[in-house]
Amino acid sequence: MQAQVDQGKLGRDEAAAHPDRALLVRALGAGGPEVEADLALRTALTGDRYLLCSDGLSAVVDRTALLAALRAAVEPDQVVQQMIELAYAAGAPDNIACVIADVVAV
Repeated sequence: MQAQVDQGKLGRDEAAAHPDRALLVRALGAGGPEVEADLALRTALTGDRYLLCSDGLSAVVDRTALLAALRAAVEPDQVVQQMIELAYAAGAPDNIACVIADVVAV
């Protein structure tokens, strides 16, 4: 569905409610022909915070709430706990996987 949103074929709200929204179309190590991974390069700066999560979080918690939680000036483990609580409060019909990574100066 994300590819269709990116191509302008579906709106974000339509994709979120689409019956095929969790359909897996590519998987690494699934035993079939080799699949090319998506790659996006980012310049990570001190103070940046990254969220890696499954659709068990992103499909049930709206982006505004995710952004508010990410911007909170608390430790990453506290943000993870808050996001899990948000997902459960929204019904969490799926597994929830969530990792927060802060970029710090060395």
